[in-house]
Amino acid sequence: MAVRHGPAPDGRLMYEVPSEETVKLAADYGLGTVLSVETESRQAANRDAGVTWSRLAFRLTGSAGG
Repeated sequence: MAVRHGPAPDGRLMYEVPSEETVKLAADYGLGTVLSVETESRQAANRDAGVTWSRLAFRLTGSAGG
C-alpha cells in the first residue's frame, strides 16, 4: 500500500497516519511487514510542498492477535 504524508491538496480532506501505526495494526491482525520504504514524491509540485510516501507490503504470518 502507499501512504501519503504531507499537506493535503486544496479541496481534499486527509488525515495524517504514521506508517508505524499502520504496521502495528497490521501485526495485530497477523500480518508481517515485508516491505517498508519511505520515498519522496515523483511529482515536482508535491516534492516542493514536502510530500513523501510510505510504501508498505504485508504477508499473513499466522493467527490474528486482535
